[in-house]
Amino acid sequence: LPALNPNLQTLACGATVSGDTTGAPRGYGLFPSGEHWYTLELPPGLAASSNGSSLQVTLSTCSGATAFDTLLAVYRGCPAFEGAAQMVGGSDDSPACAADPTLSVVTVDVASGGDAYFVLVQGAPGEGGAGAAEGRYELTMTCP
Repeated sequence: LPALNPNLQTLACGATVSGDTTGAPRGYGLFPSGEHWYTLELPPGLAASSNGSSLQVTLSTCSGATAFDTLLAVYRGCPAFEGAAQMVGGSDDSPACAADPTLSVVTVDVASGGDAYFVLVQGAPGEGGAGAAEGRYELTMTCP
């Protein structure tokens, strides 16, 4: 998926990744800012199941290492292919981030059955529609 990000990484339950959207490619996100994309790695039992089971996944940029107003979006299917993706969750300015409510937390149900899930990290738009923020972030994925 080089159209999304030439360095697309996989994010698994319990993992934390860090990055910097400053100067990153733009194109599929919700706002005009640098964007980073990740694929979600589902647990082996869920990924192989076709019985309609699901898992609740929480993604968060709530960290002292995150240095800008973030926005998270989760898609089922690849956003690089027109009409192939469905946004299943998103977050901007989460009250769950007590230390900095401009950061983001989103919880989604990911279903079995072979669908790929993608996570977008990008900056939220500024006041009055000003340009979106960019910067360093830390993204964590937790599963029950």
